[in-house]
This record gives sequence, C-alpha cells and structure tokens, in this order.
Amino acid sequence: WLKFQFSWARVWDFCVECDTGLSRRMAPKIEPPKQQGYTPLGFDGEVGVEARRSRRQKIVLAAFFGYLVLGAVLFYFVEGWNLLQTLVFNLSILTGVGFGHIAPSSDAGKLATSVWIWCGLFVFAVVGGRVLDLIMGWELAVVTNVFQKPAMSDSFHDIRKTERRNAFLAGTANAVFMYVAAVLYFVLRYRAAFADAVYDAAVSVFNLDSVCGHAEVHCSVGWHSSEMGEVGDMILALFWAVVTFSTMGHFVATFATYVGADSAPALSRVLSLSKDRLGRMDMDMDGKIKRSEFLRDRLVQSGICQASEIDVILNNFDDLDKSKTGSIDLVDLK
Repeated sequence: WLKFQFSWARVWDFCVECDTGLSRRMAPKIEPPKQQGYTPLGFDGEVGVEARRSRRQKIVLAAFFGYLVLGAVLFYFVEGWNLLQTLVFNLSILTGVGFGHIAPSSDAGKLATSVWIWCGLFVFAVVGGRVLDLIMGWELAVVTNVFQKPAMSDSFHDIRKTERRNAFLAGTANAVFMYVAAVLYFVLRYRAAFADAVYDAAVSVFNLDSVCGHAEVHCSVGWHSSEMGEVGDMILALFWAVVTFSTMGHFVATFATYVGADSAPALSRVLSLSKDRLGRMDMDMDGKIKRSEFLRDRLVQSGICQASEIDVILNNFDDLDKSKTGSIDLVDLK
C-alpha cells in the first residue's frame, strides 16, 4: 500500500512538473518588456503559454467538479445517498483511501461503482497534479519565505538546487504540522490516550486509512454499510481526505525529487572553453563562435530543447528572411 501511495505521489509530481514547467527564474525571457514598445500577440511566446495554461486549468477543474456532481446524481438515483455520502464515497474512489466505510448495497450500485472507479482513474490522472498544485501553492509560498532564497548571483544549477531544497523543507514542515495537529485533535476531541492518538494520526495522516477508521468517527453505521453516519463526522472525513492526501502527496513527491536525481533541465555557466568544445559550438566551421551558436549549444547541452527544435526555429527565420541578408528588416515584409 505504501508503494501504491508513493506511485500516485510520483504521478502527481510528474503532472505538476509537466504543467508548471521550469521556474521562471531559470527560463529565458522570450518576449522583451512592454515598455520597449513591444505589443505581444495573443498566443505568442510567454503570453500564449499563460493563456493555454489558464484554459487547461479551467478544463481540469471543471472535470474534477463535474466528476463529483455527476457522482452525486448517479448514486442518488442508484443508492439513494445524500450529498455528503456521495462526496465522501467519490473522494475515497479518487484517492484510494478509506474505501469500504461507505459501500453500495444494490447490484446496480455495485455495477455503477465499477464504472465510476474507471472514470475516477482517468479524472485523477488529469486533475491530480493541478488540484495538488492549487491546494499546496499558498502553503509553499508562506513556508519557503522562511528558508534561504536563491541569490541572483547563483548559477542556474544552484538556483534549481535551492528551489528543490526549499520545496522539500516546505513539504516536510506541512507534513509534520499535519501530523502533530492530528495527534492533538484526537487527544482533545476524543480524549484518546497518547499512544492511541499517535497511532490513529499515523494511520489517517499517512493515508493507510481514512479518518473514518477511528473508533469514534462514524461515517456510516458499519463497515461496508450504505447507511448514513453522523453529519459532523462526514464533514470531517471530507476535510481530512482533501488536506491529508494533498499534504502527504506533496511531501513524498518533494522528498523523492530532493534525494533523487533531478531530471529537470538546468543551465550552467561556461567558465572556460576547450578546443573540443569550440569545435562543437562552431556550427558553420568558420573558426569563430557567434552569439547564436553559443546560445544553441547551451540550450541543447542543458537539455532545455533538442537541436532539431532549434533547427525548426532557424528554418522559420530563413523563410522570413526573403532577402537572405541574415537579418529581417522592412524589405522582408513586402
């Protein structure tokens, strides 16, 4: 089960990395500042990336809430459940935590649940990283301000290393705070013994089971029951599922990224040149390295893009350079 949780956390981390990309401090600015008289096109460069990201965010959030709403309607007609029951049940399907505390009793409900589990798998794959990013973003902003920020003089590799460490420290701080808060909650709310509170907090916070597994929390009338439990306990289960799963998923993902190999591209400064490196950079073999050749080599060697992708951009430039002067001017606009 721990391996299963770790795998989903890595999926979340992969989704977040794919969606957010490199840090803006690492990514070169493609568009000049607006004060220089440049008016960005609607879907060109960084503006286009932000527009597509915003549209994708709306789509994935609509898919997430659509899944919850359709699930509420589906199980209302199939099982007669109310909104709280369907929300707790749907989150147990999406997260894989706590399933069984509420379960369908009819054959139609079991068939619908089988289909809904498949649907939940696809929805989770689409929205998991984005939901995690939205939930954890504000916590990261607060916690990382406490730790060291990358200096402007640092190399791009050092900046990336500092950001990975800050993300790990933020994830650890969130996980520890969540665990301590859970222990105190069980002690103060249910008068549990310290050993029992520590145990129950570990089980529920680390997502081995939902908070419904606690003896004093009644999400239903019994195991594998479709009957309604206590309203307050159902609301607690909803809050617990969202907060603990996002917190622990973020912690595991940042820990794996921090201690493992960093697969994200990272620029580094060239302090000296050798004959071999000069020959590699000199694409036109004229014995000199132009700014464009140096830029091409650094982008390719740093893993930010492939040489074939740069060739596509340069070929596009050549097509626009109708006068074949090596630069684009007003003559080429005719």
